[in-house]
Amino acid sequence: MKKILSIFFLLAIPPVAFSQQFTASVISNAQRAFAGMDNVISCTVQGYPCQSIKLISDGRTIKREGCNYIFHPNKPADSEIKIFYVQRNKRKSVGHFFISVREMRTEAAVDGVMGGEISKSALAAQMGIACSVVETGFELKCVIDSFTVTILRKDSVLYHKQFRGNLFSEETRAFFRSLESSDIVLFSQIIYFLPDQKRKRARPIEFIIK
Repeated sequence: MKKILSIFFLLAIPPVAFSQQFTASVISNAQRAFAGMDNVISCTVQGYPCQSIKLISDGRTIKREGCNYIFHPNKPADSEIKIFYVQRNKRKSVGHFFISVREMRTEAAVDGVMGGEISKSALAAQMGIACSVVETGFELKCVIDSFTVTILRKDSVLYHKQFRGNLFSEETRAFFRSLESSDIVLFSQIIYFLPDQKRKRARPIEFIIK
């Protein structure tokens, strides 16, 4: 089952055409929709059953589920949603409204930290890299697909290894325990998946051993 946003945010929007009153809602406690995932829209038109209402954005029909609609924008933008009343294969315009679509911000971290100073024992105690979705106010699954570890000492590369998944190997954790003060540990090429299953890249994480 796809993840969907689940807390009601009401947009009071005046009628634009066809003289019917309507209300439209993005169901999100972040008060906006997010690109690359399913967002639930509630739209009601006074005097008409929801089965006869169609929503269209960028020339594409938005999928209806019951009396709600699943809006899946591909990119961040202010999207216009057009409302139509459909009867006997004929379509009449009811009005339109706009939804603010934003990029979902994701952060990768080690021990909940995205860089800075760290002791070698604290680093060696970690099992791997985790990622999380921020600014949405709800939990979404974020999965690390791959990453690279590079360890530098005075501009010389001591260690360089690529990993699949999010876990460190025992060899890598043992190497962490041998680090010295001022060594640099860089986690780069961090690739992750969100519910839309598209591969995305997180910002590198850089630690200095204290």
